[in-house]
Amino acid sequence: MARVLVVDDDNAVRGVLQLILRRAGYDVSIAGNGLEALDMLRSGGADLVLLDIEMPGMNGLEFCEQLRADPSWRKIPVIMMTGRPVDGIPEKVLQAGALELVSKPFERVALLEKVKAWLAACSAAQ
Repeated sequence: MARVLVVDDDNAVRGVLQLILRRAGYDVSIAGNGLEALDMLRSGGADLVLLDIEMPGMNGLEFCEQLRADPSWRKIPVIMMTGRPVDGIPEKVLQAGALELVSKPFERVALLEKVKAWLAACSAAQ
């Protein structure tokens, strides 16, 4: 069972994503910010990270850059999410090391397809 780490400062978003992903058969961990997510990775790892861009403390771009700087986490696929207009954001997301940007509100089926596809692609590449 693939492990997905959901990182978002919005309780409602975390709850919805946790429910959607668990129903799809994933083992889901949740974190409210980037620092908490780093601690969770140290203790349990993840096969994929769903990451909000705007969070207090450490935003998603900073988190992703730290993830990519650590050799043991470098290959974990990251899908970033935002509820803001995306003008100029996709380039920053890719530069930080994320694979894709998803706009919130997201469509459940489309999000699950992205998670499944990136898990398969990254698993095959290893």
